[in-house]
Amino acid sequence: MTSSRMDNLIERSHTSSWLGEGSSPWGLPAYLTMRMKVGVVHGGLFSTNQSTPRYLIVISPQGTRWLIPFPLARVERQSVHFDALHEDDLEEMTPPVGM
Repeated sequence: MTSSRMDNLIERSHTSSWLGEGSSPWGLPAYLTMRMKVGVVHGGLFSTNQSTPRYLIVISPQGTRWLIPFPLARVERQSVHFDALHEDDLEEMTPPVGM
């Protein structure tokens, strides 16, 4: 699926602070709420340092947390683009302590 087609499936709606500001061990440069085919999922971009996002965390409507590796998901001017994203690219994660 092309980025433009996936862009049509994603709607940036409002700032979400589901982890709480500063509560993540990774540091979270952005909080996003996205609407996708599966319904509303919540995600926060986190990085190993403050400048390079590595993963996108999404939470499904059922509460399952998924870890999407970059560059399958990338951020440009506050919007999220998914390149060749497939269900097999998602990695279910165990929430870290404090989540």
